[in-house]
Amino acid sequence: PFVGTLYNPLFSIIGSINLNQYYNNFVLPNPQLPGPLKNLIVWAAGGSDIVDMPFQYWGTTDSTKISNACIRDFFDDSNIPLVRFWPYLAQPSDSAHGIVWKVLVDGIDPQDQKKLMNPIGVGPHRFDVYFNRPMDTTYTPQLSFGVRDPFNQQAVSDSVRWSPDHKIWTADKTVKLYTGDGINTIRVAGAKDPEGFEIPVEDMRFSFLIDAAGTSSEDFVANPGLGKIELSWVTPEVQDILGYNMYRFTNLTDTTYTDTTLISKSLVTDTTFTDFDVTPGKNYYYTYKVVRTDFSESDYSKIAGTKALTSAPGDANGDLSVNVLDVVSIASYILDQHPTPFIFAAADVNRDSAINVLDIVGAINIILHGALAKMTADNSAMQATVKLDQGRVTISSAVPIAGIQLTLAGVASADDFSSLSSSKQFEIARNMIAKDTAVFVLYSLKGNNLSAGDNAILTFNSPRTRVINAVLSSTDGREISAKIYNNGEPIVPDKFVLDQNFPNPFNPSTTIRYGLPQDVNGVEIVIFDLLGRKVRVLSQTAQRAGYHDIVWNGRTENGIAVATGVYFYQMRVHVQNAMKITGAGKMLLLK
Repeated sequence: PFVGTLYNPLFSIIGSINLNQYYNNFVLPNPQLPGPLKNLIVWAAGGSDIVDMPFQYWGTTDSTKISNACIRDFFDDSNIPLVRFWPYLAQPSDSAHGIVWKVLVDGIDPQDQKKLMNPIGVGPHRFDVYFNRPMDTTYTPQLSFGVRDPFNQQAVSDSVRWSPDHKIWTADKTVKLYTGDGINTIRVAGAKDPEGFEIPVEDMRFSFLIDAAGTSSEDFVANPGLGKIELSWVTPEVQDILGYNMYRFTNLTDTTYTDTTLISKSLVTDTTFTDFDVTPGKNYYYTYKVVRTDFSESDYSKIAGTKALTSAPGDANGDLSVNVLDVVSIASYILDQHPTPFIFAAADVNRDSAINVLDIVGAINIILHGALAKMTADNSAMQATVKLDQGRVTISSAVPIAGIQLTLAGVASADDFSSLSSSKQFEIARNMIAKDTAVFVLYSLKGNNLSAGDNAILTFNSPRTRVINAVLSSTDGREISAKIYNNGEPIVPDKFVLDQNFPNPFNPSTTIRYGLPQDVNGVEIVIFDLLGRKVRVLSQTAQRAGYHDIVWNGRTENGIAVATGVYFYQMRVHVQNAMKITGAGKMLLLK
């Protein structure tokens, strides 16, 4: 009976044949056919409704694969016959020339859907190649695998042997961290049967997954902390490790993620890493690569993810309590001394996106009273003046003052001052933040304060010293509006001023100072990247004439930390019913 068209993948299409014999072995694809038809072996033809091709071996025991990949018949085109290929052989006939019919990896057939094969990792693995008949053992099979054609990147030859019946060739391979993760295809060539027939190259049917980097990092874990995430892992069994590179990505939405970026500033030489650049309540995902002594990297390890814990107000150092250590940390941050660890969200006690003496007073209230002070709604009396005359700083206020933060220019040294009687009840922290600029922070851990009225607090020896900014805190942590005078002259600029940010370069946050020659309805500091895309808008409501500071924490509107690079900032001022652009600057973020 006429069955159909048989395609011989070894030579060419040989046309229609009359096939009525059993025990043929069909195991190879047909590269001459396009796309999904490339595996096709039989194309049904003729006038019959059903043609039979029983007792053939089709390269697999999966009937679905046989029907879909090997045969084109009625199920593909209703105008041609149905090929009834059952019953079919579970293994090829030994009457034909030698072929590979099965490969086991660690005892599992990659084609067997009933026993799915797990990814293999670092360590020794066994490969068993089954032939349909005894082979000529004077010829050594070439067994290999790889992630790309011709699939011979990794030779399997650690130890080799034939079975007693010469039908099974066994070889071992020790997979290493750098063997090559991904889907690897097995290639077998070079074997011959006793008649001298060389087996067709097998490089299509058997694939398996290597996850060496993943399986060698099973102990990689991420533990959440307050304002930090601590990562730890176990050293993999690799002899030439130089260190590790740590990578991170986060959610953009519920289903999309940021790019995976390198976050370790230098090579990690331990098996621990702490990420402090996190936002409480946000999910973070981590993976690392092993760096060898030749500076090559492994594939990515498994992914470890967690969410940074929400930090309690005032717990600036993340030790789960609010105490004097947190006050010192906040003061150190104000003085540009870069304390570590430092949790910005916790240190920003009053939640105004800036760290200053108001937050110190808030933290002290938590320490002394167990909670933030209850704030009154009346701000009408919250006014003061700061005067520097003949080197003496005097503060006049209508309400008691619990904290003072002064920025002074023309200072030769942060120690070139004397404290007066009114300030002796305060701790005084200070530091030079630029060549001739210093910041002084005065606060009391006992809750002491300056009484309302006039209080002389400090004297300076240099005649060039002048106050350029002041932040005053009430006893409940609110800001007291301050007018500043140096030797009788108010420090109100005669035009809108936007100063260079400091520090610059910065990481992770920086302060931008600006001056207003008049009261305004609002101020916006708009930050752009190099492509002109808007990154963040820092807004302030109505402000008085004078100098003011605003802090950018290096994050977008969505709380995502921006990358290293150059950024531009622009000041927009709302005066009456109009908005005007009054200045621009450039800054550099270095991580």
